[in-house]
Amino acid sequence: MFVDLTLWISLKKRITDRELKNARVTLQQTVAERDRLEQVFPFLNQPETRRMNFGQGQQAPQSRQFLPEPAPGSLAHRFQPARSSGWQDL
Repeated sequence: MFVDLTLWISLKKRITDRELKNARVTLQQTVAERDRLEQVFPFLNQPETRRMNFGQGQQAPQSRQFLPEPAPGSLAHRFQPARSSGWQDL
C-alpha cells in the first residue's frame, strides 16, 4: 500500500510539474505579445497618424496600414513620393 501511495504521489507530481511548465510557457508568450502591442499603441495614437484606404469608392482592404505624416523638413518629408489619385485619407 505504501508503494502504491508513493507511485500515485509521484505521478501526480509529474502531471502538476508538466502543467506548471505549460502555464509558464503560455505566460511568457502572452507577456511577449503584450509587450509588442504596448510598443505599437503609442505609434497608432500619434495625432499625425491617419487611417489610409486604397482607391476611391472601393471597400477598404482587410488589412489596413496606419502611416504617420513625416515631419516637415525631415528627410522622409523631402523624398516623399506624390500620392496618386488612388490614395485617400479616411
